[in-house]
Amino acid sequence: MSAAVLRPAVAAIAVIAVMAVSLGAAPAGATPWGGRADQSEAPAGRRQPAPPWFVVRYDVVASGDVRSDLAVFSAVVDDTLRDPNGWATNGAVAFVADRRDPDLTIHLAAPAVVAAADPACSAQYSCRVGDDVYINAGRWVRGADSYRHRGRSAYRQYVINHEVGHWLGLGHQPCSAPGAPAPIMKQQSKGLGGCEPRMWPLPQERRRMLRTLAVQRPELATRP
Repeated sequence: MSAAVLRPAVAAIAVIAVMAVSLGAAPAGATPWGGRADQSEAPAGRRQPAPPWFVVRYDVVASGDVRSDLAVFSAVVDDTLRDPNGWATNGAVAFVADRRDPDLTIHLAAPAVVAAADPACSAQYSCRVGDDVYINAGRWVRGADSYRHRGRSAYRQYVINHEVGHWLGLGHQPCSAPGAPAPIMKQQSKGLGGCEPRMWPLPQERRRMLRTLAVQRPELATRP
């Protein structure tokens, strides 16, 4: 096996080792380095790993008969992916726009395009297929009943985070308890199951995502 092939695997092993220490016993709401999610710096006496641990390159395109402004869509995608409260996980994952060689392509797609992407997809909802995330242009305009009190902007952030979460390796999650914040990987477009709508991943979802990336996509790892 060549050194070029070994390099991503070695980097991923190093990332897993760091996460085993910093994530294994982290309390709910913790950042990758053990601080709280609402802190901007590592607590005194705790060394913050140099982020990012992973780099994800993505592109944004329109697919099919889409009348919404692609520039607006792209700006919301950029802001959502790079927000420290989201999958960026306070800098542990860097999302970088790259039209030439993306790892992930995010489509603002006509409902018919979504439905045709895979038999499991529907014209009613958004969908992820392989390295393509299809955000349903109809939903982008209408939102969902479950977000009628939160507004369309919050729903847009939710649906981007949900579908990108699938690409990051996470499956669907149920509501944990009535009144609890809904996991980002709950199908909130279809209902909340007693939970409250939430457009950002829960702390435990972000920790699971980092572990999953290290195992399933070692080529995205950087040297910690």
